[in-house]
Amino acid sequence: MRMAAIAILFLWHLLALAEGLSAPSSLRKCPGYRAINVEESSRGLTADLTLAGEPCNVYGTDIKHLKLEVEYQADARLHVIIYDADENVYQVPESVFPRPATRKRSRHEESSPEIRFSFEEYPFSFSVSRVSNGETLFNSSSSSHNLVFESQYVHVRTSLPASPNLYGLGEHSDPFRLNTTDYTRTLWNRDAYMIPAGTNLYGTHPLYLDHRGETGTHGVFLLNSNGMDIRIDKDADGSQFLEYNILGGVLDFYFLAGPSPLDVSVQYAEVAGLPAMVPYWGFGFHQCRYGYRDIFEVAAVVYNYSRAGIPLETMWTDIDYMDHRKVFTLDQQRFPIHKVRALVDYLHKRDQHYIVMVDPAVAHANDSAFQRGLQRNVFMRNQDGSLYKGAVWPGPTVFPDWFHPNASDYWINEFALFFDAETGVDIDALWIDMNEAANFCDWPCSDPVAYAQENNLPPDPPPVRPNPSSLPGFPAGFKSGNRDKRHTQTTRSYRQSRQTIKNGTRLGLRDRELIDPPYTIANAVGSLSNKTMNTDLIHANGLAEYDTHNLYGTSTYFYPFQPNYER
Repeated sequence: MRMAAIAILFLWHLLALAEGLSAPSSLRKCPGYRAINVEESSRGLTADLTLAGEPCNVYGTDIKHLKLEVEYQADARLHVIIYDADENVYQVPESVFPRPATRKRSRHEESSPEIRFSFEEYPFSFSVSRVSNGETLFNSSSSSHNLVFESQYVHVRTSLPASPNLYGLGEHSDPFRLNTTDYTRTLWNRDAYMIPAGTNLYGTHPLYLDHRGETGTHGVFLLNSNGMDIRIDKDADGSQFLEYNILGGVLDFYFLAGPSPLDVSVQYAEVAGLPAMVPYWGFGFHQCRYGYRDIFEVAAVVYNYSRAGIPLETMWTDIDYMDHRKVFTLDQQRFPIHKVRALVDYLHKRDQHYIVMVDPAVAHANDSAFQRGLQRNVFMRNQDGSLYKGAVWPGPTVFPDWFHPNASDYWINEFALFFDAETGVDIDALWIDMNEAANFCDWPCSDPVAYAQENNLPPDPPPVRPNPSSLPGFPAGFKSGNRDKRHTQTTRSYRQSRQTIKNGTRLGLRDRELIDPPYTIANAVGSLSNKTMNTDLIHANGLAEYDTHNLYGTSTYFYPFQPNYER
C-alpha cells in the first residue's frame, strides 16, 4: 500500500507538470490588452489596459479592465504593477510586506534612472532596459504569448539571452545556476522532508538574478504570494524565455538595476527589508538533533563537549521537551521545569546559549494554550464556523489565524508566559518549524482524530529513567543517585463565514475554485490542500488561504520576534 501511494503521488506530480508544460499552447488565442489613457510624468506613468478582443477564459474568467502603474522609485529600482481596475483581486497585504518608500529628492536634484521602462500599446507589452548600454533586461513582447490576466490565472513571459546565467527562485535544492531547458520552478510552501530536488520546498522567494558578466547583473522580484510555476525553456526556434504561470493575484514587479550581484542584493533588501542582525554567538558551534529522551541526555551532551575540549556555543532542543508534543508545554517527567532552568542557568554562567523549537499548530486538547486561544477566537475555522483541525505531532491540532485581530496578542502572550526569564524556559533564541503550514493528514483529512490514532500521533514517549550518571560541575539534580522529591505532573502548561466583498478591498474575487483551480501547478504532493491547511479556508479579515498560504511562515515569525528581541 505504501509503495502504491508513493506511485500515485509521483504520477500526480508528473501529470501536474505536464499540465503546466502544455499551458502555453492553450494560450495562443488569448487577445492580450490595449493600453489607453496613458499619462506620463517625471516619476513614471499610468495607463488603463482593456481586453483587446474576445475573452479566452482558459483557466478562469478574463478580467477586462486593468490598471498599469510605473514608478521610478530610486535610480536603481523600477516598480511596475498591473492590477484589476476594481481592485478586488488579491494583493499581498502591506501588514505582512510593507512597501518600500520612493526615494525623496531635493528640489534641484534630478533623477538619473539606471533602467528605463518602455511599452507597446497594442497588443500591450513592456520592456525594461539598462540605460548605460541599452541592453534589454525584461521584454514581455511575444508573437504567440500575450499578457493573460484571469480570475485564477495570470501569465506573462520575458525573452532571455541564449544560455542565461539565472540564480534564485528559492527555496530549492536544484543547481545553484538554474537549469534553462525544460525547467519548472514551483513556488508553493510545503513540508518537504529530505528536500528532494526538482520540487517545491519549505519557502518561497520569487526573485531571480540574471548575471550577464561584464554588461551587468540585474534582479527581478515579483511580489505575489499565490502558487505559481515559473518555467524556463526555449521556443521551437531556440529562443530562450522565462514565464510566470500564477494562480491569482497581481503582477507586482520590482526591477533592480545592480549592476553587480552585491548591488542587487542590497537593492532587494531595500524592498524586502533587512534580516535581524545575527548575534556574535550565532557564529559559534551549535549542537542540534531530534530525539533527546530527557534533560539528562541533553546535559550529558553539553558536558561531553566540555570534556572533549570542543567549544560548544549553543545547545538546541527539538520538540522532545514538550508534553506529548504540545506547544508551550514541558514534559514534566522527562524535562521538568526546575531541571530545564538549572541546565539553562549552567549554560548562561559559562556564556553558552540555549534554543528550543516551537511549532504554530496548537494541540486540540484541554491545555492552557488551546483554551486561551479558544477564548480569543484566534484559530482557523471552516466556513460553517467550526474549528478547522489537522493532525501534526501532538495529534489533532488547530492553527492560529494570523489575520485575526487577536492573534498577535495571543501568540505574544503565550511566548511571554512560557519563556519568562524568571519562571519559564529562559531561551536565547527561537527555532520555528512546521510553518508551511504543515499538516500530516492527507487531503481531504475528513477525520484528523482517526488519522492521529492510526499514525501514533503523538508518538509514545521513551520510558522515564533516573539520572544515569553524575556530571561534574553540574547542579545537584544532575548527580547520579540524586532523587528529586519535588512534585511533578505529567501535563503542566505555561502557557466565518466569508465577508461581503466590496470594490477596492483586494480580498480576492468571489466564486473561485479554491481547492482545485483550473490551472494545476506542479505541487509535488498534488492537491494544493494536501499536507497543509485547506485552501478554501477564509481568514478573519476575509482573505482566502488559497491566496495567503505562502505567507503563513512569515506571519509565524513576526509575532514572537519583538518580545524575544526585547528580552
